[in-house]
Amino acid sequence: MLVVKLNASGSVAWYTFLGGAGFETARSIQQTADGGYIVAGFEFGSNIPTLQGKTPINVFTAGSDMLVVKMNASGSVAWYTFLGGTEFEQAYSIQQTADGGYIVAGSASADITSLQGKTPVNDFAGSGDMLVIKLKNDGTM
Repeated sequence: MLVVKLNASGSVAWYTFLGGAGFETARSIQQTADGGYIVAGFEFGSNIPTLQGKTPINVFTAGSDMLVVKMNASGSVAWYTFLGGTEFEQAYSIQQTADGGYIVAGSASADITSLQGKTPVNDFAGSGDMLVIKLKNDGTM
């Protein structure tokens, strides 16, 4: 993933790469209430054991997993997490919620029976379902 911050005149203020040995894609970014940024997308094919010295809240499982990265105002990683199961999960959108957490929307191609000890509100129904995950402001559920 490549994240570029432009100033008001369109010049580059900073930029950073977020990823590892696999294929990473950003699909959504939003400035957060604290002046930082939240980025959501997916990682395909491999784990990212560290980003800027941070380790993931949830580790990569298999296939492709949703990837959510919280950055501070200068582009440094505050935390990151993988969200997924054994097949292919992708995040398409992320929004900060009124409680300071985040809501992530995307898709899943197989059942995920548990994430951080939580079970789904609705069961997986078929070969490709929408997947919505609510995170706290620290990236946990």
